[in-house]
Amino acid sequence: MRRFFAIILLLFPLFFGCGRHDNNPAKPEKNIYRDTSRHDDYNVRIAIPTAWIEKVRHFDYTRNIKPLLTQFEGFIKPDSLVNPHAQHVDEGYGRVFNPIFANLDGEPGDEMICLLGWDITSPYLCVFKQINGNWYLLYLEDIDTFYSSPSLSIADNFSKNKVFYFKRVYEHGSGIFKDGYTFYKLINNKVYKCLNLLNDVHIYGWGLYMNQAVTTSFEFSGDESDRLDLNYVYSFFPGAVKDGDCAWCANPDIPLVKGDAGVGYIWDNKQHIYKLEILSWQNTPDDLNAKKIACFGDFGNDTLFVDAFHDQLTLIAKEGTPQQKAILKKYLALVKKNKVATTQKLKVTTQIGGTTFYGPDTAKNK
Repeated sequence: MRRFFAIILLLFPLFFGCGRHDNNPAKPEKNIYRDTSRHDDYNVRIAIPTAWIEKVRHFDYTRNIKPLLTQFEGFIKPDSLVNPHAQHVDEGYGRVFNPIFANLDGEPGDEMICLLGWDITSPYLCVFKQINGNWYLLYLEDIDTFYSSPSLSIADNFSKNKVFYFKRVYEHGSGIFKDGYTFYKLINNKVYKCLNLLNDVHIYGWGLYMNQAVTTSFEFSGDESDRLDLNYVYSFFPGAVKDGDCAWCANPDIPLVKGDAGVGYIWDNKQHIYKLEILSWQNTPDDLNAKKIACFGDFGNDTLFVDAFHDQLTLIAKEGTPQQKAILKKYLALVKKNKVATTQKLKVTTQIGGTTFYGPDTAKNK
C-alpha cells in the first residue's frame, strides 16, 4: 500500500501539469518594453489580455475600432501610438486595424499580426503570440507609408517560419520617390527583419547630373529552397544638362546605363536574413552584383555609380551616340574632379501636404 501511494505522488504532477497550456496558464512574465535608445530593435514582450485577443479574433470589420485602439494603448503604457492627425476635423480619420491570424513559426497555435494605429500613414506593425497559455505582444514597430494604405501579406516560402511583409515609403517629394518592401520572420519568439527590397525608386532633377528610375518585382520560390527571386528594371540618365532645362528637368530619353536583370536572395539560417546570391555565371556587364544594386536608391553617390557600372560606361564611351559620349565625358570629368557631379545648387522653396518643392538657389556667396 505504501508503494502504491508513492507511485500516485510521482504521477500527480504529470496528470495535473500537462494541461497548463490550454486550461491553466502560467503566471505572465514581467513586461519588457522597447529600448528606445536603439533604433534597430523593436522586439518587446508585453502581456496582452486573452479577452482582448478574442475581441480581435471576432472583429466585425466595422469602423468602430476606437475602443480596441484605446485598450491597446493602455496595455503598452508608458508607450503610446503616435497620432499625426489628432486635431483632424473627422475624429475617425485614417484609423487602421486589420489583423491576420496565422501560424507563422510552425509551433502549435496561430499568431496574430496586425497593422494598427490612429492614422494609416503612421501605423504600427504588431506581432502577438501565445506562450504558456498567455498572450504577448512581441513586436511593435512604427512605420511611415505616406501615399498608400499598406496591407500585410504572408508568403508561402519553403520554411516553417513564414515570411510576412508590407510596403513602406522612404522618401517622397516633387521629382523624388522611394518605397520598398520589408520582410520579417518570427523565430523562437523573436521577430527578425530579414530583408529590405526597393520597389519604386526615381529622382528627376534635384541638381543631380545623374538621375535614375528603378522598378522591381519579386516572387518567392515554390521549390525545395527558402529563397526569393527579384527582377530589377533600371535606367540612369542625365538630369538638367541641356541649355534651358528647368531645375526639375531630366532627360530619360538619353539613358547612359539601363538594364533588366534578376538576382536571387537565399535564406541564411545563422544570420536570420535573406542574402544576395550571385552565381558564378552571373559575371557579364549586363548582370547585377552587390555594388550595382547598392546604387539603386543611393541618390547622388557618383563615385559608387562610376565604379559599379564601369564596364557599361566604358562601352558607352566607345559605342554610344555622339550626344551620349559628350554627356558622359563631362560627367566623368566632374566626378573625377569633385567626387560628385551636380548641375546647379538648389534650395527648398515650399512644402505642401508632405510634398517638397524646390528651385534654383540664386543667392550669391558672401
